Amino acid sequence: MVEVINRYSNQDKAIEPLKRIIQYQPGIGNPEEPRRTRQIQKRLSHKEMQEAIRRYQAGETARTIGAALGVNRKTVLALLKRQRVSTRYNLLSAEDISLASQLYADGASLAQLGQQFGVDRGTVRRALLKAGLKIGQR
Repeated sequence: MVEVINRYSNQDKAIEPLKRIIQYQPGIGNPEEPRRTRQIQKRLSHKEMQEAIRRYQAGETARTIGAALGVNRKTVLALLKRQRVSTRYNLLSAEDISLASQLYADGASLAQLGQQFGVDRGTVRRALLKAGLKIGQR
C-alpha cells in the first residue's frame, strides 16, 4: 500500500516533462514569443502580366520570369494558362518512350536520355515508370 501511495503522490516528476514541451511550442508556452507571420502574396499588375507574357513568348523560362517579378514559376504558368498562351511543355511521344525504354535497358542513363530527347531526366523517369519499366540503382 505504501508503495502505491509513493508512486502516485509525487506527480511533479510526470508534469515537468510536459511543462518543458509546452514551453517550446510557439504561441503556447511563452506569450512574449512572436507569432509566425503569414507570407505576403504578391499580385502582379497588368503591366507586369503583359511583361511576363512578352518575355515568355520571347523564349525566357517561367522560372527566370518569376524570379525577376518576385513570384513563383507556377504563378507565371497559371497566368499564361489564364491568358491562353501556349506553353513550351515538352512531353515524350509513345515512340520516344519506346525508344527510351530500349536505350535505358541497354545502359543509357536518364540524364543521357533527357539530353537526347530534349527534356529533363525527371520527365524521362516518369514516362518510363508510367510505361511499366523498373528504374533501379546501377
